[in-house]
Amino acid sequence: MKFKQSIQQNQRIERITSDHLIIGIDIAKFTHVARATDYRGIEQGSYLAFSNDLAGFERLHQWMQSLRSLCHKSNALVIADMIKNGYYTEANLQSEPYCALRQLVTTREFINKQMSAVVNQLHRWTDIYFPEFRSVFKDITKKTALATLAQFPHPSQLCHLTEDEVIAGWKKDMKRAGSRQVARDLIQAAKHTAAIPGIVKEATLSLALLLQQYQLFRTQLDQLEHELSQHVAAIPASKVLRTIKGFHDVTLAIVYSEAGD
Repeated sequence: MKFKQSIQQNQRIERITSDHLIIGIDIAKFTHVARATDYRGIEQGSYLAFSNDLAGFERLHQWMQSLRSLCHKSNALVIADMIKNGYYTEANLQSEPYCALRQLVTTREFINKQMSAVVNQLHRWTDIYFPEFRSVFKDITKKTALATLAQFPHPSQLCHLTEDEVIAGWKKDMKRAGSRQVARDLIQAAKHTAAIPGIVKEATLSLALLLQQYQLFRTQLDQLEHELSQHVAAIPASKVLRTIKGFHDVTLAIVYSEAGD
């Protein structure tokens, strides 16, 4: 592995000639700082701080043409020196369809992380206010589990209900009727809960807000996955891959967003 890396690094170094100007940019959120060296690592000009907008990038372009204004004091010079020594990767500039896929995939990954955080908070909530909940529902994201949290947001609301009343509550959020055995187990769990007593109003509000966030992220993910499917379907080569069992559109979208055509 080290041998292959050494070969790749040497190939990168060989690509750099006396005609190249090496730019090192220390990227920040609002203001970037850049510096330039020649192919031997000799500093060219002085550093330049430029803004993260069109005007700033125009200043960068003007410097690259005039070779007078761009360079940074420390980090950017180190970056430029690393490039000179072959420690760089080539930019993967993909065509628009694959750039679109990458944007959608990146957004999906972000929302997935947000939803996972909400699910963790739901688990935390049940651990505190209804510890027995997960003995009835192994997966808190299943429809019956979510319907229970939405319709009966505290075990104290379940203690005096019948099985039919619990099932009727589920039907408000579910098309199919829930299991009578699950309703029975849920009522028994609520009657013998070791939940923290009191603050029912505050606990119920916290749960309602978490459920709203979960449903929002679920809706956004469904929307993104629909868009991803449409983009993947528009790629000619995907027609064969989509017929392979286990190759879902989301998987293909992730592959195409990274590798391109």
